[in-house]
Amino acid sequence: MVQAINLKALQHELCNTLCRSVEIEPHKESEIAVHLPFTGRDGDHVVLYMSMESMGWRITDKGVTLMRLSYENDLDQLFSGARKNLFETILQEAGLYEDNGEIGVITPADRLVSGLFTLVQGITRVEDMGL
Repeated sequence: MVQAINLKALQHELCNTLCRSVEIEPHKESEIAVHLPFTGRDGDHVVLYMSMESMGWRITDKGVTLMRLSYENDLDQLFSGARKNLFETILQEAGLYEDNGEIGVITPADRLVSGLFTLVQGITRVEDMGL
């Protein structure tokens, strides 16, 4: 069955569709907002914010992930005990950081797309902690 599928055409279609679903716009003076075709548990699309740093790109959620979790959870209670360890493990495994509620990653310029996907994966895992 797979042999009958034109893999190049399929790859082309997937790439074109994904690219059409990504929107970027300026945000503040030195940031870019990237609207991605992924949704959070609340149905809102994921928007990440990028800025150039000396080491590459800083990509962050601007605190939206933890803000969304706070709508249904007491974050102090949610991130205590074993769940605190889980949160820290999620960040560590993905190479993410948390700073005053913002979850982000710093990625080399030539690994920008990988950094975006890594952050989306990480914030999805963090959002699932509220289940």
